[in-house]
Amino acid sequence: MLEGEVIGNWLHRMVYGYYEVKSFLATEAFDASRHYTAFRHRALTNGGVLGLESPGMVHRRVLEVRGGWTETAVLLYIMRGTLTLLLYRYGEAYAHNAAEKHLFRLALQDKARHLAYGMAHLKYAIERKGQGYARGLQYFLVGAEQDLAKEMQDPVLWEALAILCGGGVAHIDAGMAVVQRLQQEYLAQYIRRLQWVGVPKTAETLVPGLQAYLPTVAP
Repeated sequence: MLEGEVIGNWLHRMVYGYYEVKSFLATEAFDASRHYTAFRHRALTNGGVLGLESPGMVHRRVLEVRGGWTETAVLLYIMRGTLTLLLYRYGEAYAHNAAEKHLFRLALQDKARHLAYGMAHLKYAIERKGQGYARGLQYFLVGAEQDLAKEMQDPVLWEALAILCGGGVAHIDAGMAVVQRLQQEYLAQYIRRLQWVGVPKTAETLVPGLQAYLPTVAP
């Protein structure tokens, strides 16, 4: 839902001459809607319910960006998109039936395509605007990282994933070990993607609340 709302809010603000970008983003919004529909139907199958919801502090920050599309993109694709891609990858790996595995695999293909666009846009924008702009994005991310650090402590998503990856509530401890690997991989990829697009990000410049999730950095 976040992806569709954010893109929908920006499409009409982009100059019509960039029709290739606008057309691609329209397909991305459509993909996001299909993902939302598919996973919602899966949650409600066999009498299931949607259950609890995370606070969504990072989501709110993405929706309320007061900069440009590039500032929005660094949050939507690198901070949030990297996590979504990993959730799909782990969802496929730990799926409990062929239908779920197929669902995650198809969603993963879409998300990889979206992320490829976001990375290309950010790299292009930073190359054009220079290292001063890149450092500005680094400082811009501090507030979002503080929100992310709070979300990393919220049990709603992570405990649900631990049950899924562990194979049931009785094996939640084993599942939590998998979740911790996912969290470490997420932050490592977050840093690498920022470096690739030109933002001088390192593990040491993460906010302290996130450094604690990286085994190579002292809490």
